[in-house]
This record gives sequence, C-alpha cells and structure tokens, in this order.
Amino acid sequence: MRHNQIKELKIKKEDELLLLCARTQMNKEIEDEIKSLVQHEIDWNYLLERSFEHRLTPLLYYQLNNVCPDYVPQNEMERLKTYFHENARKNLLYMGELLNILELFESKGITAIPYKGPVLAIQTYGNLAFREFDDLDIFIEQNDFLKVKKILANLDYFPSMQNETSIEKEILESQRECKFLNQSKKINLEIKWKFAGMLLNVPNEDKFLDKNSLKFTIINGKTIIEPSPEDMLLILCLHNAGHRWNRLLWILDVAQIIQNYEIEWSKLILKSNNRVLRKILFLNIYIVQELFKVELPREILNAINSEVRLENLALIILNKIFRNNIKFGLIDEAMLSLKLREKISYGVKDLIKGLFKPTTNEFSNLSLSKRLFFLYYLYRPISILKKYKFF
Repeated sequence: MRHNQIKELKIKKEDELLLLCARTQMNKEIEDEIKSLVQHEIDWNYLLERSFEHRLTPLLYYQLNNVCPDYVPQNEMERLKTYFHENARKNLLYMGELLNILELFESKGITAIPYKGPVLAIQTYGNLAFREFDDLDIFIEQNDFLKVKKILANLDYFPSMQNETSIEKEILESQRECKFLNQSKKINLEIKWKFAGMLLNVPNEDKFLDKNSLKFTIINGKTIIEPSPEDMLLILCLHNAGHRWNRLLWILDVAQIIQNYEIEWSKLILKSNNRVLRKILFLNIYIVQELFKVELPREILNAINSEVRLENLALIILNKIFRNNIKFGLIDEAMLSLKLREKISYGVKDLIKGLFKPTTNEFSNLSLSKRLFFLYYLYRPISILKKYKFF
C-alpha cells in the first residue's frame, strides 16, 4: 500500500494491542509486539470497553492468555476469561439452534443458506468460541418467506415488526430481511432474501448469489450450504459499507476470508465491476491491509493502488474508528454515500434510497394501510431528521 495510515493516525496503544490480538494465528514478531505493549501502562478499562464495542473480546482473551498471561492484571484476566466462556456457551446454543432450523427448513423443501454467525466462526476462525455474534443469519428465496414465517411461528419465533397482513407483500418488496425473536431462548434470527443493505443499489440484486458456485460442508453431521468464498467476501464488504465499518470484527471477517480461502480474484473483481461495487470491495481490502497486513497478490495491490481517492476514503473510515471524538453527522453520511461508488450516478441513487426508502424503524413506528403505504416513503426523511436531532 502507499502509506501506513495507522502509524500516521497515532492510535492509542490500547487500540494497537487490540488489533495485534485480533487474529487467530500468531508469529513471534507479533507476540513480541504484544509483550512489549502490555509491559507499558495500559488503561485496561478502556481496552476492555473497546474490545466489547468491537466484539473482539474472545480473541483478546485467547491471545493474551497464550502470549503473556503473567503480564495481565489478575482481575482483568478473570473478566476476560469469564466473558470468553460465556460467549462460547452462547455460541454453542446458537449453533445447535441453527442446525435444528436448517433441518426443519430442508424437510419442508426450503433451500436455506446460513452465513456469518456460527458458520463463519467455524469455517474461517477455526473455533466457534473465537467470534462473537448476536443473531443467526439465513438467506432464503423471497417466494419462500411466508412458508418460513409459518414454520418459525411453530418454533416460537415471531417477527420483531408486527404489521397488517394487508401490506405484507409491499413490505417484502421494499425490504431485504425480517427479524425474528424467540423470547424464551433469547435467540435473534434474521431471515434475508437480499444481501445489499438499505443504503446500496445493486444491479440484478436478485441474481447476486451465484447458485452454481455454492459450497457444501458438513458441521456436526449436517450438510450446510454456503456461498462461494468470492460471494461471501463481497457480501461481507457490502455489510461493512452498509454499516459504515462500525465494528472492527466485521473488518476482521474480511481478513479471515482472504487468509483462509483460495480467492479467485479475477472472478471476484469481474462480479464487483458488474455490480458497480469495485470501489467498495477495494476499500474494504485496503482497510484490511492497513489493520491486519494480510498477504495479497501483487496484481490486487496494484489494482487497489490505482483506484482514485481510495486512500482518502480509507482515512475517513479509520478516523471514524479510532478517533472517538469524531461523530458522523447527516452531511458526512451523505458525502460518504456519494464517494463510495465508482459511478457517481450510483452514489446519487444510494443517497436517494437512504433518504426515502422506509426501513423497519418506519414500519414499527407508523401503522398505515395498503392504500396509504406510499406515506412511509415521506415519513422516512422525517425519521432521519429526528435521528440526527434536527428537531
């Protein structure tokens, strides 16, 4: 890459330590850096708060416990250990529930593709306990949604958003997902039929997933369908862009995919070009390289370095992550939308979509009939102005 922007940012040593521990594989050089940092005066409360915020506590504990347990205050190590084991138990519960749901879907003839969550933890982190997740994500065909909703109701999963059935079709067409909650098990489930977030327009979105490149893997004796590594990488990049890179864990996910799979880069770049997502893909890889120093083919590095203004965009994101006093306002969000796409027309479309397309918040806060459904689009900008405290 052109510059090491992390060094230029002069991030706190606690953030630097968190980044060094946020990996599944170590080498002596990184271990020495960790030992050196820990022997300095560390603000352990700040470090743990940052690890909780960015969902990296399991890896922080695992690596500190392996590399330098005697250098960590006992109370802090106990806090980390307790959190690690609680997360492992929760993840086991979610994994078992996922397998049960997938088996039931399969028995009803529904093709379901889990991604992120426990599958990502096992396949790319190598250990279910290493990754934090708060829900289960399952992709289905939109036409199967009503059948899925009925099956989930029998399992005590109910939509978090209750609307009149008269506008259910309109909601399905305008949204990409529906969130469910099993109150007794305290498990959140997200059923998705589109991958692009509410802030992104993607051409031929209904054909985003390459069905001919799906992978099949066995977990606990159950055959799981997964997206190809190329599709999974692009899905994660879309997710990061939609959520504005709010968590380091999500950036680490991209690094783990790159490090653990043989990526067909030419295939991936072609797909990103066809979906007008090349800049989002390259920006994610640029940030991953800055934070985690993953190995990349020379042609990919050259392609990223040739992307116009990518370095400036990366600096905006990195500042947002590591400078706690920087808050993104409405204008910042709008400008980022305009800059994230290689075609300005798509940046404008993304901005308009973000401003006017209703989300689950609007459907939850306002109950309208089918005849008045169009008012949700007018209510959306009012919701945004309220969110940013314009009134």
